[in-house]
Amino acid sequence: MRKNRDYLSELLFYIDIANRIEMKYYLPNREEAFDMTVERLGEAKAHFTAQELIDTYMPSLEKLPDDIYKYIFDVAETTTKKKDEGVLEKIELVASIYHTLIRIASCVSESNLINYCVHELLDEFDSNFPETLPVINVGITINREGILTTKSNQFFDFITNNKIEGYRIRLCPICSKIFWATRLDKRTCSKACGNILRQRIWQEENKDDYNKKRRGNYAYKKQIKNKKEKNNGTL
Repeated sequence: MRKNRDYLSELLFYIDIANRIEMKYYLPNREEAFDMTVERLGEAKAHFTAQELIDTYMPSLEKLPDDIYKYIFDVAETTTKKKDEGVLEKIELVASIYHTLIRIASCVSESNLINYCVHELLDEFDSNFPETLPVINVGITINREGILTTKSNQFFDFITNNKIEGYRIRLCPICSKIFWATRLDKRTCSKACGNILRQRIWQEENKDDYNKKRRGNYAYKKQIKNKKEKNNGTL
């Protein structure tokens, strides 16, 4: 029976965002941004303004692809304060998408579960595997009345409200992109990466023969080169 995956289109949208934030951009998470703001301003406060935190994020934001930069800053223009808060929420949303998906995908891909058959895979997920998944921090704050509240966002709400098959969110071992595994035995994001992986596995399994063949090819090419140089009178 085919499973209902109404969430898939939205999940793929989040995966695309995460894949486009390459490591060279590095978008700090909320805790890192707070610590960086303390260091930048030279003072520690219980709360920073949205603009103060945005200023800390800016060096990273300016390096993002144009459409993601626009997605972050495309918020309703009301008061300046409200707009700043909206931009900060978008920044934290994009950062949480990236950090959460990259950690889940890495965790799944580094395990041996993707080599198991379906029943072994599900049995493992029902027992030990969830303990190795990263804890997703949605943030705990104290509101103006002094009451503890949690700070979430649409991505965390999306995870909470859908039964997402997390073991299908994986990291491609060739190009390091996050992808959704349409089959349980799918290990790479594309056919091209799959061909490269199979070639590397074959080379590893046939290391001695492969190296012998490479040495033979190198010796043959060197021999041809020497003959050409000799014929040209360079030797």
